[in-house]
Amino acid sequence: MAIAEPHQPRYQRRGAYIYYLLGERMVIRTRPAQVRDPRTPAQRRQRLRMRVASTFLKGFQRIVSRGFEPQLQENFRRVGAYQLALGHLMRHALRDARGGVTLDTARVQLAQGRPSPLGAVRATVQGGLLRLAWAGALPPKTGGVLLGVWNRGKARALCREATCAPGARGLAVPIPADWQGDTLDVWVVPLDAQGRCRYDSAHGAAEGAAPQAMPCGRLADMPRGRRVVTWVRSANPRRVRVADVYSGRRRE
Repeated sequence: MAIAEPHQPRYQRRGAYIYYLLGERMVIRTRPAQVRDPRTPAQRRQRLRMRVASTFLKGFQRIVSRGFEPQLQENFRRVGAYQLALGHLMRHALRDARGGVTLDTARVQLAQGRPSPLGAVRATVQGGLLRLAWAGALPPKTGGVLLGVWNRGKARALCREATCAPGARGLAVPIPADWQGDTLDVWVVPLDAQGRCRYDSAHGAAEGAAPQAMPCGRLADMPRGRRVVTWVRSANPRRVRVADVYSGRRRE
């Protein structure tokens, strides 16, 4: 007996029928004509968590695209680097605060791999430069580092790639002039000679003149429940488009 494995197309078209894998069976059903979206408190909180996480992570796409390795799950769904970073952030770095959701920046990971050799990262701002120092040394065959900087007060992100020699224990990079005196969160990711990320990101923070808390997404700002009507027509209701299946060995 063969097991059907979907391998093409990569994404579903929006049509009158939906197909998906249920265990080892291919299942097909019609798309509902009307969907009720009650937006319960639990649903609204989850959507708020998604909004806060995606808004923050959007500014660091250049780093997470290299810091996370795309994966193929058991249900044959390919998960990209950004989705993996978003899932990690939502599971580990979101906190409930003041009727809403905020980020615990110390638990944010912009790269995932082996434990970082940098240890604790210290950050200070002097003369328009962000100066970084870390306890450990950069490993051999290091080609540089990726830097992610988050301005808490302005809710803005900065991504940089800097050249660093193996064994280095710090560096300095310029920052925008209007960031002087702001609270900055910093993530450092070592790169190998080929420019690949092999380690977790290491976090540090530079406290500004007046300490700034992370912006908080409020549950009260999320919309209430509603009913959504969807109209999907098929060109020929007697014909059903299904996924291609392959009964042999799966090939990458």
